[in-house]
Amino acid sequence: MKRSLFTLLTLALCAALLLCACGKKDPAPAVPDGPVTPDDAATPVEPVQPTEPTVPIEPPQPAEPAPPALPQIASDSRTGSYTPGGDVPELLQYDLTWPVCDELPGVSLYYQQQSAELVSYFESDVEGVQSRYADAVEYHMEFMPDVHEMGFSVMRNDGATLSILQDLYEHLGGAHPGMSYFARTWRVESETLLTLDDLFTVPESEWLPRILQAVEAQMDQREAEDGPLYYESARADLADLFGADDFYLTEDSLVVFFNEYSIGPYMIGAQFFEIPLSDLSDMIEAWL
Repeated sequence: MKRSLFTLLTLALCAALLLCACGKKDPAPAVPDGPVTPDDAATPVEPVQPTEPTVPIEPPQPAEPAPPALPQIASDSRTGSYTPGGDVPELLQYDLTWPVCDELPGVSLYYQQQSAELVSYFESDVEGVQSRYADAVEYHMEFMPDVHEMGFSVMRNDGATLSILQDLYEHLGGAHPGMSYFARTWRVESETLLTLDDLFTVPESEWLPRILQAVEAQMDQREAEDGPLYYESARADLADLFGADDFYLTEDSLVVFFNEYSIGPYMIGAQFFEIPLSDLSDMIEAWL
């Protein structure tokens, strides 16, 4: 009986504990003291940023045309002399150099033929040199052989225009040697020689006075700096003394020249006058 009573009391105690456990509620959340700070607030959700538009890809641009290839100017040369033999010394010697260009066979042929003609001319005057030697022997004077030396300079080569200046040094037994200049300007594409008239869009009656005016202005400036240089009649005769072939081009100028003795004495040598192409822009061809 005691044992049964103990069992009943145990069961009654377990049932009471179970009822207490089921009736217990969760504690309420703690309420913070004072105002809510930013740190206590919930982290705001960042708004979704709009997607930037895709930059369109530019189509490839066509390549600019390459500038014209520049002709490669080389040189060729020929040397020679003439000695009759015996007691007669050398009477003639020459050394000629001229331009050649594989890309411009017509231009090369022109200078090759020019050099051959000069050699023929030199050799054709051998009798005159022999006569001069005989006079030197008779009058006990010093004799010097005829000397001819020619070279060249490329003044402009831009792929469209080729301008070459040649120089010819000669000593022909006189008191002093001489120097002459020759110039040729070529249109590269057609290998044709250009004249002054080809460079202008106006007739000669308009461009020639402009050139002579520029020449006279430079003559005045040189004499103002160095004193008298030119013949008194040089300015009045300038149009008659002007050589239509005596010009060449540089990158930005037209150069005209007068050879020795043309407009002044030997001591001033050949005279070159450089005229900026910009000064002739109203009448010069656009391709220059």
